[in-house]
Order: sequence, then structure tokens, then C-alpha cells
Amino acid sequence: MPARTSILWPLLATLVALAPFLGKAFHVDDTLFLLLARHLQAEPVDFYGFQVNWYGAAMAMSDVTKNPPLAGYASALVASVFGFDEVALHAAFLVPAAFAVAGTFRLAQGMTCRPLLAAVLALTSPVFWVSANTVMSDVLMLALFVWSVHLWREGLVTARPNLLLAAGVLAALAGLAKYFAVALVPLLLLDGLVRRRGRLPWQGVVGLAVPVAVFVGYELLTRAWYGRGLLSDAAGFSGAMRNVMGPSVQRRLVTGLWFAGGCCAFAACCAPLLVRGRAPAVLVLSMIVACAAGIGFLGRDGVCLGVDLRDLPLVPTAGVQLGAMLASGVTLAVVGLADLWRRRDADAVLLALWLGGTFVFAAFLNWTNNGRSNLPLAPAAAILVARALDRSGPRLVPLALAAACAVALGAVVAMADAVWANAVRDSARTALARHGGHGTLWFQGSWGFHWYMEQGGARRIDRYRDRIARGERIVVPVGNTDLHLLPWDKVGGGPEPAFDEWRDARPTFARTMVHGDGFYSGRLPFVLGRHAVERYLVYEAREEFVCEPAGR
Repeated sequence: MPARTSILWPLLATLVALAPFLGKAFHVDDTLFLLLARHLQAEPVDFYGFQVNWYGAAMAMSDVTKNPPLAGYASALVASVFGFDEVALHAAFLVPAAFAVAGTFRLAQGMTCRPLLAAVLALTSPVFWVSANTVMSDVLMLALFVWSVHLWREGLVTARPNLLLAAGVLAALAGLAKYFAVALVPLLLLDGLVRRRGRLPWQGVVGLAVPVAVFVGYELLTRAWYGRGLLSDAAGFSGAMRNVMGPSVQRRLVTGLWFAGGCCAFAACCAPLLVRGRAPAVLVLSMIVACAAGIGFLGRDGVCLGVDLRDLPLVPTAGVQLGAMLASGVTLAVVGLADLWRRRDADAVLLALWLGGTFVFAAFLNWTNNGRSNLPLAPAAAILVARALDRSGPRLVPLALAAACAVALGAVVAMADAVWANAVRDSARTALARHGGHGTLWFQGSWGFHWYMEQGGARRIDRYRDRIARGERIVVPVGNTDLHLLPWDKVGGGPEPAFDEWRDARPTFARTMVHGDGFYSGRLPFVLGRHAVERYLVYEAREEFVCEPAGR
């Protein structure tokens, strides 16, 4: 099939997978990118020159965000025409998602006999499917990342210097979308040295000089504007938070395998087809090890993601979920090492460095493990699985069943995340409708709730400076982040009973985040189980008071 015709299939698959989520509510850190976009519409040059209340007090945006501004500019451009409409912005971000999948397909064409399978596995992986339904910078970065690698490889293989320069330009843009893409410079350099036997052409040197120059310029510019270089500041923040909050190396390793395996769950679905005869025993052993690790690393109470994993309705024991994710993570590691050992070519080295580097960053270098840090795994992992399937040569029916299981799991997780996002949006609207006519309506909490409450005219409490008048009401989303104690003697004498309360319970088959632990930061990217329940409390000030943090 001609390449120009076949690339339409991954593009069509992307449209089919993501179109049902165009109306998804803005979610989690979407709000930070939307606040940036709103500022850029008024001040397009000084991109972080404003304040935002994200942690419960007004702070400079340059202190809050740890992402470069490219995605914010993209959202500002779309919003200048269509407004901050969910469908319009999600449709705009569907474009880089489609390019990421198409780039995976084109890259896989030169590495495996099953490029379409690799593209579909990457597309329907839980980490990509969830990330592609946001307006954050991750998928935009991934699209630029994948195409930079593809053009670099093609430029070296076909000796076309213009492709090497284009790869460098895309690498620079990827780094302006998300700082992780700085890793493209050493990745492409090592690939060039391996592929050309230590003799990188001068065009390749020029191509790599482009992102280096852009990153240095960005560092110097932000240092002049905001008092410190934001690229190095992000690295410093990650290191400082890792030292304060990070668990042991052993726990980070196990958590990293759980996260990588859950984010790229297609590895577990395809594992029985990769190694004939021994795969079932390997999977069972991995599950046994995972159960032991769960006791040792998550605690003997069996609690993770805010739920008791020993009492999940969809699986007999928690060890099944933990074991499946660990087996998937181990499968990825084994497949990458086996591919490198058997083939020993430049493509094997490239994929191994890509996979291993992303895993090390997510598990050991980032301040916390999360799905967004594991997103760059998806294309490399999918291509490696497809290459392993080339070798094992499974029949069509088992392969179709394995792919169907992977797609089904990815759909369940993506739908669960969308249900949660929509529930938060609806609850914000409920709060505004019930309590919006009693002076200023105040609220706590971040994420999508922050965006919709502010859009409705509510104000987030600044715990250092705001004055709450008698009769004004405060909405507290239980389970949200960065909540602070209220002076209970001024709002009713205690956290309960509240002036008003409601719950939003919606049936799903998975959870991506519960009580600050999950896909966006935590120990497991998702958990199968009962539907999530969102709880909201509203308090009314009995007398005027000035907000102060507890203990001052």
C-alpha cells in the first residue's frame, strides 16, 4: 500500500477515537494553560507577566507553572476566534494528536512490518487517549518530538541534509512546548553517532545547534524577564521536590514499572503473543511479585488511590491489577532489551534510548510520577511491541483479540477521566446556580473546578489577604487539591454540618484520580473499581473575617 494512502488510516483512527471527547470539560492543569492563553490575548509578549492563585494565594505565573508557553499561544489563537469553548479547543488540539499518531506510523514504517498496529496501540494506550483529551502541552510536544525523530532518521538514512535541519527546528519547538523535549538533543546526537559510525555530518551538527541555540536563548530571556531562567528553574524545582517528597529508589522503581505498564497497557495485552510457551508463567510470576511489592511499598492496609484495593468489584484481588501493571512494565523492559540484543542496529539503539530515557525521567528524575511524564513512552513502546510481534509471528485472530483488549482498556480509562471532568464542571455550575446571588461567592480548590467557578464570577480565596463578609458563602470541593482550613468559629463551628452539601456519583469502571493520587500524580495511573463520588460543601460566614493560614 502506498505510504501516502496508508497514512490516512492512522489519521482516521485518531478522529474516531477522539471525536467523542470533543465536549469534555476542561480538566486538572488545563486551567493553567487557559489562564495563560487568556493573558496572552491581552499581553502576547510578556507571557508569564501576571499573577495566578493556584495554591491558595496569589503568585507570579513564572513561579507556578513549570511548562514553556507554546501551548498557551496555541490556545490563545484558537480562543481569539472561537472563545474558550471546549469543543473548539479540543478540536484544535486534535490536530497535534493526529500528527503524533501519524508520526508514529511513519517512523514505524521503517522499523516494523506492522506500522498501523504500532500507531493504533500508541493511540489507544491509556496514557495517550487521556492526554489527547486535554488542552495541555503534552501531546503537542509529543507530535513535534515524534516527527523530529522521524525526520532526523530519514535525513541520516537518505542523506538529505534539509531533513536534519527540519528535525532540529521541530526539536526546538518541542522544547518550547514542554521542557522534557530538551532530551531530544542528546537522543538525536547519539542516534546520529551510532547510525553514521561516529561521524555525524556537519548538516546534523547544524540541525542540533538550532534547538541548543533556542533553549539557551529562552533561558537567558526568561532570566532577564523573571529573575531566573525558567528552563533551569524547572529542573531545580523537580530536584528539590524529589528530595523532599521522593520515596526510596526501590519504591520509585516499582512505582515506575506500575506507571509505565499501566500507561502502555497494550504490552500486557500482547505479552502472551511475544514469547511462546513461557509468557503465561512470566505473567503469573510478575503478579505474585507485584502482590509482595504492594504490601511492602504501598502499605499493609492495601489502600491506593483512596480506595481499598482488596475490595474491588471488578477483579477478585488487588494483586490482579498490580500484577497486570507490573507485568506490562516488565514486558516493556524485556522487549526493549531483547530487541537491542537481537538486532543490534541503530533503530534498536534509538528505541532503547527513547524508552529507557523516558522511564528514568518519569521514575527517578521528575518530582512525582504521572501519566504526562510517561506519555513519550507510548510511540517507542508501541513500535517495540510491533517489532517483537514481527519476530513471534502470531496469527491474525489472537493478534486481533489482543489489540481489541488494549483498545477496550484504553477506552474505559479515557471515558472514566471524561466522566470525572464533566462531573466537576456540572458541580461548579450547581454551586453557581445555588449560591451565586449572595454577595461574592468564594471557593477553594484548583483544577477544572477553578476555571469554571471563575468563569461564573466566583473568586478563589487568597488565604493571606481576602476578607470574607458576613453572609457570603464558600464552596469547598472535597477531594480537590490545595484546600486550607477555614476559621470554623466564623462559619459554623466545625467542618460539618455545612450550610449546604451535595454529591455527584456517576458510574464508571475506572478512576484516574482520587484524593490527589492517580494519573496526574501518584502511584498508579488508574484503578478499576467502583464509580467515583465527588462531594461538595458550602459554608456561610456568620461574621466578617480575614483569611489567614492555620497556625499564624
